[in-house]
Amino acid sequence: MDDYRFERVWRMPWRYIRHLKNFAVVMSPDFSLYMDMPSAMKIWNVYRSRLFGQMMQRAGCRVIPSISWADTESYEYCFDGITSSSVVAISTVGTMYSKESRRIFMHGFEAMTEKLSPEKIIVYGKVPNEIRSGNFEIISFQNTSLTWKYGRRGVSYKEKH
Repeated sequence: MDDYRFERVWRMPWRYIRHLKNFAVVMSPDFSLYMDMPSAMKIWNVYRSRLFGQMMQRAGCRVIPSISWADTESYEYCFDGITSSSVVAISTVGTMYSKESRRIFMHGFEAMTEKLSPEKIIVYGKVPNEIRSGNFEIISFQNTSLTWKYGRRGVSYKEKH
């Protein structure tokens, strides 16, 4: 779901969390981190994801944290608040459209696995061959969204705003 569609959930979390409690497990929101997004906005989006996850936990939800990253600078904060040797969720949607975006994704993936040593990784989207092996289990869910309109040319913060 595009971030702007999720804003209503961010603005009125308890209205939605009471419904999320009906699920066996939920994932924290994956607010976007674009390469060309100002650092303050990237930090804000990581903060929102962690806070919303905490709110769901306090309400009794079993939460799997969603993790995303952008440039190497984002590694300083994008893995904060995540328990090591746990289950995490990531998305590859929009990251495999070019060699450069794939390289950036894989570099962040390696940094994440090194820092967090996850036991299981839930991957939403195509699982790159490079991450099929490791000291973790991969659980894959294909991207079924028909509305994702950016496709192979990629996505940027500037294009969307």
